[in-house]
Amino acid sequence: MRGVELAWNVASEQDNAGFIVLRNGQQIAHYNTTPELRGRGTTSEAKTYRYVDVSGLQVGSSYTYTLRSVDLDGTIHDINRTVVVQVTQTPTVAYTYKLEQNYPNPFNPSTRITFSIKNAGFVSLKVYDLLGREVATLVSENRPAGIYDVAFNASNLGSGIYFYTLTSGGFSQTKKMLFVK
Repeated sequence: MRGVELAWNVASEQDNAGFIVLRNGQQIAHYNTTPELRGRGTTSEAKTYRYVDVSGLQVGSSYTYTLRSVDLDGTIHDINRTVVVQVTQTPTVAYTYKLEQNYPNPFNPSTRITFSIKNAGFVSLKVYDLLGREVATLVSENRPAGIYDVAFNASNLGSGIYFYTLTSGGFSQTKKMLFVK
């Protein structure tokens, strides 16, 4: 078992910014920090959303999950369905090395960068300008395997294209982001 996997289908979306997942009435995941929960605005295309909860689950405990949808204007809609889950074994998680696209992008002045690392070890997440000069070090330390979300504030930088690079355990990936003042 990887954890408690939640999945739901939508036939279409109207002004959908994303979803919020609650466990026992407490928010555990938000579309701003969990890329798989981000909505697609307005679309007539069907989609299946998935979220896996692995944090703090205990064998023998029951958990009640609920879902909220958030419009682009910030209006929150409680979805009138709950799921009760009994955990019967300890979840194991198989992480991968992955660097997500920052959100929002373009941004002003703050954005969030989500990444996962497969094995414990040294992690480096740095931001570079268009000329390849390092402008910020967001992470430079040993971390356990897992999923991480970091904030980047560019208020002291000029508008333009920047690159961010994640390096860990032989893995390295770079993505582009746009800062617009």
